[in-house]
Amino acid sequence: MNRFSLYLIALLAFAGTMVGCSDDDEDGLSVEEQFAKEIELIDQYLDDKGIEAVVDSATGLRYVIKNDTVSEHPQVTDVIIFNYEGRFLSDEIFEEGDSVETTLGSLVPGFQRGLQFFSEGTSGTLFIPSYYAYGKTGQGPVPPNTPLIFEVDLIEVK
Repeated sequence: MNRFSLYLIALLAFAGTMVGCSDDDEDGLSVEEQFAKEIELIDQYLDDKGIEAVVDSATGLRYVIKNDTVSEHPQVTDVIIFNYEGRFLSDEIFEEGDSVETTLGSLVPGFQRGLQFFSEGTSGTLFIPSYYAYGKTGQGPVPPNTPLIFEVDLIEVK
């Protein structure tokens, strides 16, 4: 996938998330109720797998740092290079990429926030509620209201 396509997908996903999370969904749940439901699902997944994750109190995002490094943390305006694997809570892989180079700010909000906890050279996992991913509209292979898991290796911060 070329850089323009990646930017376009990220921009559309971000716009869809911001618009898509403002009303009740088709199940009649408010944004807050859907968010709470997904946090329960993520926490159950973590419990079932015996994973201890850090909770970002500002967003509800859960993350695990596998090999912390002492180097630069990316900011939203930085260009980053990373490898990733995107999965559903069923552990089914829906997307992956190697040596992806993009501006951190062009990615979904959960990725933006989560990678700011990583240092250059860090590997870890992000557990992202749909509100901070593709929201109630979904995107590509991601259905609406779907919490996501991303395994990430942050290779470089430029």
